[in-house]
Formats: sequence, structure tokens, C-alpha cells
Amino acid sequence: MIIVSDTSPLCNLKLVDCLWLLREIYGIVIIPNVVADELASARDPELQNICNLEWIQTHTVGDLTLVQRLLSSTGTRSRRSPCYRFSH
Repeated sequence: MIIVSDTSPLCNLKLVDCLWLLREIYGIVIIPNVVADELASARDPELQNICNLEWIQTHTVGDLTLVQRLLSSTGTRSRRSPCYRFSH
């Protein structure tokens, strides 16, 4: 299973020392480049280090049409949604 995450779930789980749950449940978490940039510029070094975890992978968003379809199907109004889970 693949999970794609936005910044907020990662930061919030890290702040309550539960980020390990994502690895335990999903194995690998994919984050878009913009999320990696937000984490790298965080004031808290603990949050900055999230990108250095071996099970967090950074990918470039290649299909903006797919992103828009996902946002529309979930009723999300922002450009990004916190988390999406995909099975393959």
C-alpha cells in the first residue's frame, strides 16, 4: 500500500511522538517536493529531520490533473489534501 502525505499529518504525528505509526501501517510514505520543502524550512529541527527518514520518499507531482480529480472527489477545497492511500 502507498500513502501520500501532506505536511500537517507528518508534523502532528511527530509532535506527539507517533510518526512511527505511518511506517508500521504503510511501510513507505511518499511526500511531494513542496512538502519536503515545508519540512526543511520548519523551525523545529525534529520536523526538519522527517525528510531524512529512510521510509519517507520525496517525489515530484507529475499529473496535476489527477491531483485535481482526487481533490474534487473528496470535496477538499485546498490545493492539497492531508493524506491519500493507494492500493496496487
